[in-house]
Amino acid sequence: MFINSYDFEVQNAKGETIPVSLRLGIGAQMKLKKKWNENTTNTLFNAIDDVERFVDIVDAALKFNGNENTIKSGEELLDLMAANDMLGMLAKQTLITSIGRASGLFSEDEKKKIDARAAKAVDGAFEGEDEKNA
Repeated sequence: MFINSYDFEVQNAKGETIPVSLRLGIGAQMKLKKKWNENTTNTLFNAIDDVERFVDIVDAALKFNGNENTIKSGEELLDLMAANDMLGMLAKQTLITSIGRASGLFSEDEKKKIDARAAKAVDGAFEGEDEKNA
């Protein structure tokens, strides 16, 4: 896979393993900024609960120069991720920050702090639900 990318694998319906590499090049970051009228970091964070932004980011991150991805659209990848049980608020947050890290938007330390804060927020949102459902 590409050296400066976030790499993982998904399985398709045939059970075949498909490698994925994601990174936002500068051109993609500029296109996202122009489309959404906000800086790239805000677009990334706002994508957590905005499916259109999320698809745009993943679609752009699939298509960086030099990629070897066989998956060609954000929609296709997100459908495969859902089939692989790789979605949900924390999984989306981790994907977003991993793309940001691979794209030079966050340092590794910043990524860890953002992910930890997101995990606390999600845990807090569902606090007490376990006792209610017991």
